[in-house]
Amino acid sequence: MLLCPSIPTDNEKVDIYGYGGIRNILIEIQADLNRGRCILLLSFIVQTGTERPAIRDELAIILNGCPNLAEIVFVDVNPFYYLMYMVEEEVQLPRLELVRVANPHHLSSLGHKFVNPAFYYRRTINQLKIYIGSIEFLLAVGVDNIAAYFHRLSALKHLTLITRCTIVLDVLLDACPSLQKLTLDAPPNAFQPMDTISALAETNIETMEVHHSLMTVELYVYLRDHCRHLTQLLVFGRASDDTNTVMTTFCRFESDKALPIVNISFKDSFTASSAMLEHLHTCFPRVRQVEFREPDFSSVASGNNNITLNFSDLYLQYLLPDIGSILGRKRIVNKVALEVISGDTTTWYQRDGKLKAHHEFNLKDRRSYTKNEARQKRINSNTTAVITIKAAYVNNIRIHATNRLSSLNQLIHLEDDEEDEEDDSE
Repeated sequence: MLLCPSIPTDNEKVDIYGYGGIRNILIEIQADLNRGRCILLLSFIVQTGTERPAIRDELAIILNGCPNLAEIVFVDVNPFYYLMYMVEEEVQLPRLELVRVANPHHLSSLGHKFVNPAFYYRRTINQLKIYIGSIEFLLAVGVDNIAAYFHRLSALKHLTLITRCTIVLDVLLDACPSLQKLTLDAPPNAFQPMDTISALAETNIETMEVHHSLMTVELYVYLRDHCRHLTQLLVFGRASDDTNTVMTTFCRFESDKALPIVNISFKDSFTASSAMLEHLHTCFPRVRQVEFREPDFSSVASGNNNITLNFSDLYLQYLLPDIGSILGRKRIVNKVALEVISGDTTTWYQRDGKLKAHHEFNLKDRRSYTKNEARQKRINSNTTAVITIKAAYVNNIRIHATNRLSSLNQLIHLEDDEEDEEDDSE
């Protein structure tokens, strides 16, 4: 999930390992009240079933002893009892902003039991990720619709909502006037942007992330007309075909009636097609940042292991292509060549070794490497993947890839020479 606005120092955050760690912090807080007042972040790192859970009274003493606590994190533990104790013991946390459940399975299994504590701390919670259905709303806090639940979460700024409830976007945004970022995944037949001809005059939404099936013409028009602060759009999920309805929606609008976004992202197996890339500059004339996170690049693949990302006349200040599928799944590939065509200038980089090798992309400017014969040899190679990026202008490219064992995160700044190139590889 999202991070709190301020990052706690080492003295302000405590990692609690196992039941022994719970006992230790309890003793510290009881011995020195100032110890608890300094704590802004508590992380419970306890594997479920390996040790006995925290006792109700112990947890209440610890949390009540941390009046400035802003974030609680549960790692490798199902927080069912912890959350239940917090509400039943009426633990007062006047500055709590975020309760984070690190394991998605634990979060989804909580159901209405997560709705209750989120509602209990509604005056201060500003970030929330929640899986919910209509019946859980009724059981938890006595309401029968999403808007009624969120209406009292007055501090909410970032919301991730995965639901099967009927949802009207306009009503939801009206209930959350401070909301700046919304991630929404709901059945298309249960979702609509607005239900009447009257709608909010304006919202504070800056970032919208939606499942591709929700990106309809009606939603597009609503975002354009009522979300004037919107600058970033994220679309996720695997589409059923190459062209998909998302680009059909985007291409219906002339440039003067397009969403004024500057950053667009596609993630979670979203299919990137050649037609889609080439039309981005006409669909979104203000876009300068494009990201692909865990995408499906099969439609832009050619030859053995090569992909071509042709953005046509788009001016790119920043591009993030996730190449994990190339480095992580194709064991035969041991080199990746990056060809960047920015206007009339072509620049080459190459990375040797598999992902776990922690190697970086290096500039390749010798004639023996850049000549057409060498390029064609790389294109035809079984062990080298060639990534071609073409646009009217490219300034920065962040090459990203990750798996369970290793990761690559390198920023290449094309305006500078090799000596000035910034590298964040891990």
